[in-house]
Order: sequence, then C-alpha cells, then structure tokens
Amino acid sequence: SQKPYVLTVNMKYDAGKNIDLTDEAKVSIPVLQEARYDTGDIQVMPASLSVGNQSNVMFSIYNMGKTTFYNLQVKYEADFIEGGDTFLGTLKPGETANVDSMLTAAAPSANGTVKAIISFEDESGSQQSFEREFALDVYEEIYMEPDMSGDMMPVEPEGPNVGLIAGIAVGAAA
Repeated sequence: SQKPYVLTVNMKYDAGKNIDLTDEAKVSIPVLQEARYDTGDIQVMPASLSVGNQSNVMFSIYNMGKTTFYNLQVKYEADFIEGGDTFLGTLKPGETANVDSMLTAAAPSANGTVKAIISFEDESGSQQSFEREFALDVYEEIYMEPDMSGDMMPVEPEGPNVGLIAGIAVGAAA
C-alpha cells in the first residue's frame, strides 16, 4: 500500500588494525502508487432540452488503484449550461462513486459538447484531474404569436355561392 516504509541499514567499517566500527541507520522510503480510475457510461436525461430547463447527468467513477481519492468532485464546462457541480468526498481503493447532477440550460448550444472535469487529491496531496465529454443539445424555444389583427369574422370563400344558386333554382322550379 502507499505509505513510507522504514528500513534499517546495518553498516560495518574497516578502520584499520583490529578496529571494526559498526553503526545502524534508519531510512524512510516512500512508496507511491499510480492513481487508476475509470468512469461508466454517461447518461443524460433528457439529452435535448430548451433554454431554462434542466437535464439530469448520471455516471459512476471507479477507483481501480491502490490509493485513496480525497476531495473528489465533478465540475462541468460549456458556455451554454450552468450548475451541476458535485462534491463526492473520499473514494477508497476498489470503491465506486455515483454522480447525479442537474444541469440548467442557459443558452442555445452550437456544438452540444459538455466536458465533465473530475478532480481529486491523492494520498501525497497532489491534485489530479481527468475529463470526459458528452453530448447535450440546448435549443431556443419558439413561440408562435396568435394573429391579433382584430378581424374576428370568418372569411367568406370567393367564387359562386352554391347555396344561393340552389335556392334560386328551387324557387324558380316551384
């Protein structure tokens, strides 16, 4: 496991005629493990939404190494979304963290790509991060304005009035 290990070093010196000197020293050797991680498939529901609405983003983060992740968090980057930052805390080796974030659509998207930036501190305190991308389409809601011309009368069809002609023909026949 990742921690400093103490080794004892026994030393023997040959100092000349019939004089042997010995000494002992303790040496600390830090053992560092490489952080190994992966994520599950990112699910976005809904994957297409209008400005002002929210989308739910869910995925898993796997700690596949032998080092603990401290201050694990997820932030989202795109110029057309807001919010969604999620703090997950500590993730021990072999464990899984589940991310469940709500993103708010702020503007229509041009390319629809969002970056999820996952960052953490390892046991030696150094900051590490990695990215995953997913698609989210944001569009502008279009409202149709009703016709307010004030003309509420039904429009008469142009051409001969069949009802009037039929009435005249029935009257003439009678």
